[in-house]
Amino acid sequence: MQDDISDLLLRLPLQDRATLRSLYQLAAPKLTGLLVRMLGEQSKAEDALQEVFLRIWQRAATFDPDKGNGMN
Repeated sequence: MQDDISDLLLRLPLQDRATLRSLYQLAAPKLTGLLVRMLGEQSKAEDALQEVFLRIWQRAATFDPDKGNGMN
């Protein structure tokens, strides 16, 4: 799964929505669980998750796999 996420992050600067959708399907469950624990409410976690993926989309070109994989 980690390599899949890194591969998707490397393809994301191409602005391919299918790549973003695949990334969301792989990462969202784990991130949602983390955000619910951090924020204490499902609705807040969902809002935060949306913001996270917006930032991932906007900053996709800055991902450097030499600095770590996508879920660190």
